[in-house]
Amino acid sequence: MILVTNMFARTIVTLIGREVHVGASPSVWVEALRHHNTWVAFQVIAPLSALYQELVCRVYMQSRLTQILRGHSILVVLICSWLFAAVHGYAPLGSINVFIAGLIYGASYQLNGKIPRLVIAHAANNMIGGFALNAG
Repeated sequence: MILVTNMFARTIVTLIGREVHVGASPSVWVEALRHHNTWVAFQVIAPLSALYQELVCRVYMQSRLTQILRGHSILVVLICSWLFAAVHGYAPLGSINVFIAGLIYGASYQLNGKIPRLVIAHAANNMIGGFALNAG
């Protein structure tokens, strides 16, 4: 459900972004994933990257901010989502997509505190994106 929500939100943001001409410069991944060896390495590394990012952003940052900002769960999720998007360093449209993914992952973690489903959704999102970039 997390992955489907994320993909739906990404589609909506992309369509709106194109309509209002928000900057969407191509990611370095577009060119890199055209090469078979890079693409294969990306598919192997994507789950590990997702695990690392979720451990840092959710388990460490979000848990720590929840302790500091007691009772302000929405603010915690917003801050962590913004940091999550910022570390990716994409163009504005890509950053908005990553921010929304961060909101979805952050809200899920804030509600139930379970990380495995977030890692699976994040890894699947990365791998599906890799397939899409390779095909396009």
